[in-house]
Amino acid sequence: MLILDEPTASLSTAESERLFAILEALAQRGLAILYISHRMQDLKRLARRLIVLRGGRVVASYVRPIDFSVALEAMIGRPIAGAHVARREADGPIALSVASLRLRPGGPPIDLTVRTGEVVAITGPLGAGKSRLLLTLFGVNPIFEGDVQLHGRPWRPRHPAEAIAAGVHMAGEDRRRTSFTPADWPGGSVSAAIALPHLKRWFPNGFLRAGIERAHALSAIRRLDIRANGPDARLDTLSGGNQQKVVLARWQAAKATLMLLDEPFQGVDVGARADIAAAVRAERDVATLIAASDPEEALEVADRIFFLDDRGLRPFAASASGVEAPTAGAST
Repeated sequence: MLILDEPTASLSTAESERLFAILEALAQRGLAILYISHRMQDLKRLARRLIVLRGGRVVASYVRPIDFSVALEAMIGRPIAGAHVARREADGPIALSVASLRLRPGGPPIDLTVRTGEVVAITGPLGAGKSRLLLTLFGVNPIFEGDVQLHGRPWRPRHPAEAIAAGVHMAGEDRRRTSFTPADWPGGSVSAAIALPHLKRWFPNGFLRAGIERAHALSAIRRLDIRANGPDARLDTLSGGNQQKVVLARWQAAKATLMLLDEPFQGVDVGARADIAAAVRAERDVATLIAASDPEEALEVADRIFFLDDRGLRPFAASASGVEAPTAGAST
């Protein structure tokens, strides 16, 4: 028996397809494979029999042919109105303008605009530069070449603190590495994790007030449906989806003009994914730029989707059945 737990979480589409071909060959040779995943595309591709666990209990089981819309509702415990969001035409002012930006010497130029109230997602293979683009806009990496403007003014942040002060907020790809402190540190609770980057603004005199932290945490718990035992709950006791909600709540706790989200659905179940997508789209006064390796995840949250590879940034077309090949041209 071979047991695989979310094996495609960090794989590109081409790499995932190679894995699937290998697994099918192994199954034909008689190997029993237990494949654990919340990605519907993986399950549609591989599953001969599907067992749904929720809350530590078996709630449903299916054999081919499988109605995956019914299976999805069993996974999250509630009806799904639609797989993809309704696209909207943003009419707000241009918040972010990127022209001929190169993320590395000799790299392809990137042209992109994001308007206030718009959610734009960038997908593409691993290593294409999605995370590097967001880190550059957040002041972690330098701009090698090109013009970037934030609300019509030149934008070249020297460090993340400068970005945060300007209302540019970023949730990093690996939440444990980029967003959490060790569990036994003071910042290991829900309320402290949300407050961490806002301490100077919330407590300008240096005296922390637990009541303010708790109020923000309680608001986030209600708004994002964070399953936690109150504001003082330790982050390491939460599921991956609830941890990711805390990360999003941190950056939504203060006024932002540009939100950068790097793989916000990584290691998140489908129910939490829907909650996070809804919370992101509810921010109508913020321009949101998302890096998402899975095109299906991008479809669930974005108004526009782009594909980034070594040839540059191109629009990504979507159909009712999913994601199609990138379209020609480089319109923003």
